Amino acid sequence: MLVRGRKWWLQAVYHDLTLAIYYDEDKNPTGYILYKIENSKMTVEEFVPLHNEARNGLWNFICQHDSMIKELEMIISETEPLPYMLQEPRIKAEVSPYFMARIVDVEQFFNQYELNWNDQQQEVILHITDSFAPWNNISVRLLNHEITIIKEETIKEKGIQMDINALSTIMFGYKRPLELNELELISGNEEEIRAFEKLMLVRKPLIYVFF
Repeated sequence: MLVRGRKWWLQAVYHDLTLAIYYDEDKNPTGYILYKIENSKMTVEEFVPLHNEARNGLWNFICQHDSMIKELEMIISETEPLPYMLQEPRIKAEVSPYFMARIVDVEQFFNQYELNWNDQQQEVILHITDSFAPWNNISVRLLNHEITIIKEETIKEKGIQMDINALSTIMFGYKRPLELNELELISGNEEEIRAFEKLMLVRKPLIYVFF
Protein backbone atom coordinates (compact mmCIF):
# COMPACT_ATOMS: atom_id res chain seq x y z
CA MET A 1 0.00 0.00 0.00
CA LEU A 2 1.25 3.47 -0.84
CA VAL A 3 1.85 5.74 2.15
CA ARG A 4 -0.65 8.59 2.04
CA GLY A 5 -2.02 11.17 4.47
CA ARG A 6 -5.56 11.09 5.84
CA LYS A 7 -6.68 13.99 3.62
CA TRP A 8 -5.51 12.23 0.45
CA TRP A 9 -7.32 9.02 1.35
CA LEU A 10 -10.56 10.82 2.12
CA GLN A 11 -10.52 12.88 -1.08
CA ALA A 12 -8.95 10.53 -3.63
CA VAL A 13 -10.19 7.12 -2.48
CA TYR A 14 -13.12 7.21 -0.06
CA HIS A 15 -14.96 10.22 -1.45
CA ASP A 16 -17.68 8.22 -3.26
CA LEU A 17 -17.04 4.72 -1.91
CA THR A 18 -18.33 2.72 1.04
CA LEU A 19 -15.96 0.70 3.22
CA ALA A 20 -16.91 -2.72 4.61
CA ILE A 21 -14.51 -4.53 6.96
CA TYR A 22 -14.48 -8.18 7.94
CA TYR A 23 -13.58 -8.97 11.55
CA ASP A 24 -12.57 -12.42 12.81
CA GLU A 25 -13.73 -14.02 16.07
CA ASP A 26 -11.10 -12.07 18.00
CA LYS A 27 -12.39 -8.79 16.58
CA ASN A 28 -9.32 -8.32 14.39
CA PRO A 29 -9.87 -6.73 10.95
CA THR A 30 -8.78 -9.32 8.40
CA GLY A 31 -10.26 -8.06 5.16
CA TYR A 32 -12.10 -5.19 3.54
CA ILE A 33 -13.84 -4.02 0.38
CA LEU A 34 -14.41 -0.56 -1.06
CA TYR A 35 -17.57 -0.41 -3.14
CA LYS A 36 -20.41 1.68 -4.50
CA ILE A 37 -23.88 0.91 -5.82
CA GLU A 38 -25.36 2.92 -8.67
CA ASN A 39 -28.12 2.10 -11.17
CA SER A 40 -28.52 -1.47 -9.92
CA LYS A 41 -24.80 -2.11 -10.34
CA MET A 42 -22.34 -2.84 -7.55
CA THR A 43 -18.72 -1.90 -8.26
CA VAL A 44 -16.08 -3.27 -5.91
CA GLU A 45 -12.96 -1.15 -6.35
CA GLU A 46 -10.86 -2.99 -3.77
CA PHE A 47 -11.27 -6.56 -2.51
CA VAL A 48 -8.60 -7.43 0.07
CA PRO A 49 -8.95 -10.56 2.24
CA LEU A 50 -5.99 -11.68 4.36
CA HIS A 51 -7.18 -15.30 4.46
CA ASN A 52 -9.98 -17.51 3.19
CA GLU A 53 -12.29 -16.91 6.13
CA ALA A 54 -12.22 -13.21 5.32
CA ARG A 55 -12.66 -13.96 1.62
CA ASN A 56 -15.82 -15.98 2.31
CA GLY A 57 -17.11 -13.33 4.69
CA LEU A 58 -16.63 -10.50 2.21
CA TRP A 59 -18.19 -12.52 -0.60
CA ASN A 60 -21.17 -13.32 1.62
CA PHE A 61 -21.56 -9.59 2.28
CA ILE A 62 -21.62 -8.93 -1.47
CA CYS A 63 -24.18 -11.69 -2.00
CA GLN A 64 -26.51 -10.07 0.56
CA HIS A 65 -27.03 -7.29 -1.97
CA ASP A 66 -28.50 -9.59 -4.63
CA SER A 67 -31.95 -7.99 -4.32
CA MET A 68 -30.48 -4.53 -4.95
CA ILE A 69 -28.27 -5.18 -7.95
CA LYS A 70 -28.41 -6.76 -11.37
CA GLU A 71 -24.72 -6.49 -12.15
CA LEU A 72 -21.51 -6.85 -10.17
CA GLU A 73 -18.12 -5.58 -11.26
CA MET A 74 -14.97 -6.26 -9.21
CA ILE A 75 -11.36 -5.16 -9.52
CA ILE A 76 -9.19 -7.93 -8.09
CA SER A 77 -5.66 -9.21 -8.32
CA GLU A 78 -4.96 -11.68 -11.11
CA THR A 79 -3.89 -14.12 -8.37
CA GLU A 80 -7.09 -13.75 -6.34
CA PRO A 81 -8.72 -17.24 -6.19
CA LEU A 82 -12.30 -16.03 -5.70
CA PRO A 83 -13.43 -16.76 -9.30
CA TYR A 84 -12.20 -20.34 -8.93
CA MET A 85 -14.31 -20.78 -5.78
CA LEU A 86 -17.57 -19.80 -7.43
CA GLN A 87 -20.00 -22.54 -8.38
CA GLU A 88 -20.75 -22.51 -12.11
CA PRO A 89 -19.23 -19.05 -12.56
CA ARG A 90 -20.65 -17.02 -15.42
CA ILE A 91 -18.22 -14.19 -15.41
CA LYS A 92 -16.38 -12.06 -17.91
CA ALA A 93 -12.73 -11.54 -16.97
CA GLU A 94 -10.53 -8.82 -18.39
CA VAL A 95 -6.81 -8.38 -17.72
CA SER A 96 -5.58 -4.78 -17.84
CA PRO A 97 -1.98 -3.52 -17.53
CA TYR A 98 -1.87 -1.29 -14.50
CA PHE A 99 1.12 -0.51 -12.33
CA MET A 100 4.75 -0.51 -13.47
CA ALA A 101 7.68 -0.78 -11.05
CA ARG A 102 11.39 -0.08 -11.29
CA ILE A 103 14.22 -0.38 -8.78
CA VAL A 104 15.91 3.03 -8.54
CA ASP A 105 18.79 2.06 -6.23
CA VAL A 106 19.75 -1.62 -6.26
CA GLU A 107 22.05 -1.47 -3.24
CA GLN A 108 19.49 0.25 -1.02
CA PHE A 109 16.78 -2.08 -2.29
CA PHE A 110 18.69 -5.21 -1.30
CA ASN A 111 19.42 -3.72 2.12
CA GLN A 112 15.68 -3.76 2.81
CA TYR A 113 14.55 -6.85 0.89
CA GLU A 114 13.57 -10.10 2.60
CA LEU A 115 15.01 -13.25 1.05
CA ASN A 116 14.05 -16.86 1.70
CA TRP A 117 17.42 -17.95 3.08
CA ASN A 118 16.40 -21.17 4.91
CA ASP A 119 19.38 -23.52 4.63
CA GLN A 120 20.63 -22.09 1.35
CA GLN A 121 24.40 -22.62 1.19
CA GLN A 122 25.14 -21.97 -2.48
CA GLU A 123 26.60 -18.66 -3.50
CA VAL A 124 24.50 -16.62 -5.93
CA ILE A 125 26.05 -13.71 -7.82
CA LEU A 126 23.96 -11.25 -9.80
CA HIS A 127 25.50 -8.99 -12.45
CA ILE A 128 23.11 -6.09 -13.04
CA THR A 129 23.14 -3.53 -15.84
CA ASP A 130 21.13 -0.33 -16.03
CA SER A 131 21.43 1.94 -19.07
CA PHE A 132 19.66 4.86 -17.34
CA ALA A 133 21.10 4.72 -13.80
CA PRO A 134 24.84 3.90 -13.90
CA TRP A 135 25.04 3.47 -10.11
CA ASN A 136 23.02 0.28 -10.60
CA ASN A 137 25.71 -1.31 -12.80
CA ILE A 138 26.95 -3.53 -9.98
CA SER A 139 27.42 -7.15 -8.94
CA VAL A 140 25.70 -8.53 -5.85
CA ARG A 141 26.67 -11.64 -3.89
CA LEU A 142 23.98 -13.52 -1.96
CA LEU A 143 25.50 -15.98 0.52
CA ASN A 144 24.99 -17.14 4.12
CA HIS A 145 22.28 -14.59 4.97
CA GLU A 146 24.50 -11.77 3.72
CA ILE A 147 24.12 -9.45 0.74
CA THR A 148 27.39 -7.98 -0.49
CA ILE A 149 28.24 -5.55 -3.29
CA ILE A 150 31.34 -6.91 -5.02
CA LYS A 151 33.75 -5.07 -7.29
CA GLU A 152 36.29 -7.71 -8.36
CA GLU A 153 36.40 -7.98 -12.14
CA THR A 154 37.32 -11.67 -11.94
CA ILE A 155 33.91 -12.43 -10.48
CA LYS A 156 32.38 -11.66 -13.90
CA GLU A 157 33.38 -15.16 -14.99
CA LYS A 158 30.49 -16.61 -13.01
CA GLY A 159 27.07 -15.45 -11.94
CA ILE A 160 23.72 -14.51 -13.45
CA GLN A 161 23.53 -11.69 -16.00
CA MET A 162 20.43 -9.48 -16.08
CA ASP A 163 19.31 -5.92 -16.70
CA ILE A 164 17.40 -3.74 -14.22
CA ASN A 165 14.05 -4.61 -15.83
CA ALA A 166 14.55 -8.33 -15.26
CA LEU A 167 15.73 -7.75 -11.70
CA SER A 168 12.71 -5.57 -10.91
CA THR A 169 10.38 -8.18 -12.40
CA ILE A 170 11.86 -10.90 -10.20
CA MET A 171 12.20 -8.96 -6.97
CA PHE A 172 8.61 -7.70 -7.08
CA GLY A 173 7.35 -11.24 -7.61
CA TYR A 174 5.84 -10.79 -11.07
CA LYS A 175 8.00 -13.48 -12.69
CA ARG A 176 10.38 -16.11 -11.34
CA PRO A 177 14.08 -16.50 -12.26
CA LEU A 178 13.50 -19.82 -14.04
CA GLU A 179 10.73 -18.23 -16.14
CA LEU A 180 12.97 -15.37 -17.27
CA ASN A 181 15.79 -17.80 -17.99
CA GLU A 182 13.45 -19.75 -20.26
CA LEU A 183 12.59 -16.49 -22.04
CA GLU A 184 16.32 -15.68 -22.36
CA LEU A 185 15.86 -12.46 -20.39
CA ILE A 186 18.50 -13.54 -17.87
CA SER A 187 21.47 -15.82 -18.44
CA GLY A 188 23.85 -17.90 -16.36
CA ASN A 189 24.57 -21.30 -14.93
CA GLU A 190 21.32 -23.23 -14.46
CA GLU A 191 22.36 -24.48 -11.02
CA GLU A 192 22.94 -20.93 -9.84
CA ILE A 193 19.65 -19.76 -11.34
CA ARG A 194 17.86 -22.54 -9.46
CA ALA A 195 19.59 -21.42 -6.26
CA PHE A 196 18.38 -17.87 -6.93
CA GLU A 197 14.88 -19.24 -7.50
CA LYS A 198 14.90 -20.81 -4.02
CA LEU A 199 15.92 -17.50 -2.44
CA MET A 200 12.83 -15.74 -3.75
CA LEU A 201 9.69 -15.74 -1.62
CA VAL A 202 6.53 -16.91 -3.38
CA ARG A 203 4.29 -13.87 -3.31
CA LYS A 204 2.59 -11.64 -5.86
CA PRO A 205 2.35 -7.84 -5.70
CA LEU A 206 -0.80 -5.78 -5.99
CA ILE A 207 -1.10 -2.00 -5.68
CA TYR A 208 -4.63 -0.70 -6.16
CA VAL A 209 -3.89 3.01 -6.34
CA PHE A 210 -1.82 5.11 -8.71
CA PHE A 211 0.65 7.80 -7.70
